[in-house]
Amino acid sequence: MTVAAWLEVWIEHKRHDLKPNSWANYRGQLDRILIPYLGRYKLDELRPTHIRAAFDAYATRPGRANTRNDGRTAILRARAVLRSALSDAVREGLIERNPATLLRMKGTGSRPVVWTPARVATWEREVENLRNAGMSPRDAWRHAERPSGVLVWPPALVGEFLDAVSTHRLYAVWFLLCTRGLRRGEVSGLQWRDVDWEHGTLSIERQRVSVGRQVITQSPKSSSGIRTIALGSEGLEILRAHKASQAKERLRRGWGPTDWITTDPHQGDVHDPNRLTTEFRRLCFEAGLPPLRVHDLRHVAATIMAASGSDLVTMKGVLGHSNVRMSASYTSLLPDIEQASADAAIALIPRRANGAQR
Repeated sequence: MTVAAWLEVWIEHKRHDLKPNSWANYRGQLDRILIPYLGRYKLDELRPTHIRAAFDAYATRPGRANTRNDGRTAILRARAVLRSALSDAVREGLIERNPATLLRMKGTGSRPVVWTPARVATWEREVENLRNAGMSPRDAWRHAERPSGVLVWPPALVGEFLDAVSTHRLYAVWFLLCTRGLRRGEVSGLQWRDVDWEHGTLSIERQRVSVGRQVITQSPKSSSGIRTIALGSEGLEILRAHKASQAKERLRRGWGPTDWITTDPHQGDVHDPNRLTTEFRRLCFEAGLPPLRVHDLRHVAATIMAASGSDLVTMKGVLGHSNVRMSASYTSLLPDIEQASADAAIALIPRRANGAQR
C-alpha cells in the first residue's frame, strides 16, 4: 500500500470523527502537500528522510511566493496531519512505528510582536516606498512588509481603532474582539440569548465557520472553548445599545426578527464571518492604522489582560485556552507594551532640539 492510498482511506474514516471545517483543513493538507510530495512511497518503507525531503521540496517549489498557505506554518500543520495518519497506521498494524514522530523540526517563526512606534515608522517608510513606485495607497498598505505574521496593537492603537469605529453598526462586535478575545467564528455565532443581562455575562456556545463555500454553525473549537465570560459594565452597555440599534435597523429595513448579534447589513440575517475579515481590513486602512488580522485582536485582548494584571487562570477562562501555558505566552509581550507606552508619552512633551522648538 502506498502512502497516498492509506491517506485516502484514513481521511474518509476521519470524516465521522472531525468537525466539517477541521476535516476540510485535513483534506487540504493531503491535497496540497502530503499526497503530491509523499504519496508515491510505500507506506512501510517511508522514512524521516523522505518526509524531510518532501517538506523541503514544498518549501522551495516554484511560484511559492504567490500562493496561499505558504511557509513553515503550512509545513508544521501538514506534519501534524501526517503524524496522526501514521499513528493510526501503527494501530492498524500496517507499519511498526511512526516515522513522522522521529522527524525533528523547528517551530514556526511567527511569534507575536507589538506594533511599537519604531516598527510602525519602519513599516510606514515601506508603505511610502511602494506608493512612490506606483502602487495604490490601499495596495501599499496591504503589501508593505510587516515585522511578523502575528502582530499586536499596544493599548494606544487599540483606543484609536475603537474611536474610529465607534459609529460603525458592528461596534459592539469590534469591542468584544478587542477586549474579550473572542475568535472570529465565536463572535459570529453569538445570539442574544447568550447574554445574561442580570449578571453581566456572555456565554460562548457555538461558532460560525466557513467550510468550502458554505458557512455552518457548530460547537466551539474545543471543550474549553465553551465558556461564560464577564462583560464588564461598559461591555454590557455597549451590547444594550447594539440591541436597540439593531431593532431600529430591522424596522427601518423591513427585516424579520433575528436572534443573531452579528448580522448581515444587506439581509439582516446571520453575518458571514469572512465578511468580518474584509470589513476589518477596510476599517484599519481608513483609520490609518498598521494592519492586523482579525485573529490578531485575540492576541491584543490577551496582552491587554496580561498588562492589566489579570492572573493566568482568569485569562485562560476568558480566552478559552486549554491550559495556562497558552495564556502565559502573552506575558512575553509586556516589555514591548511598556516601551510603546513610554515612547507615546514622551512624544507628547514639547522639547527643544539644538536650541529650536520641535
